[in-house]
Amino acid sequence: MAQVLGRWTSSEYVNEFAEFMTTFDQMFQDMEARVRTMDRVLGDPGQTALNLVSAADEESVAQTARLHADVTRLGWRVGTCVVNRVYPQLPPHAASPGRFEEIARAAGLDAGARDRFVADAERATAFYAQIAADHARYAAVLRDAVAARFRVVPAMPGSVHDLAGLERIRSALYDVPR
Repeated sequence: MAQVLGRWTSSEYVNEFAEFMTTFDQMFQDMEARVRTMDRVLGDPGQTALNLVSAADEESVAQTARLHADVTRLGWRVGTCVVNRVYPQLPPHAASPGRFEEIARAAGLDAGARDRFVADAERATAFYAQIAADHARYAAVLRDAVAARFRVVPAMPGSVHDLAGLERIRSALYDVPR
């Protein structure tokens, strides 16, 4: 083959091409060895566990359940399943009858403004309660679908971009106050 290539190109090119192929072959062998090592580590439940993270919505829960089924079929262990940004249920006193009326009176609102405030607050509370109920339902579906330690991280105001926010997430994940 080298002679045939040598007819169309220079012998210098043939030598460089042969050197490239030798180097490429060694690189491929090294890569193959790393892939085998990675596969061995990923497949060893004593060394590796995957952590799945999902939002609390229908599509995310379905995708996470499918991913769990796929990786366990491959023999990989799932260590923890996290449902992130879950809105918790409101405490009973937060939307008790007359609560919004008390707030409107304390704010000194006139009757018309008070009625609008109370109606808006009741709608917002009902909307939030529905979201929280949906999140609880989707988290329960995922808990039933995934055989792993299960954690819920509550929704937090704003973005988590500092140590205090990371501490709140750590506490939710590990249930260990610091």
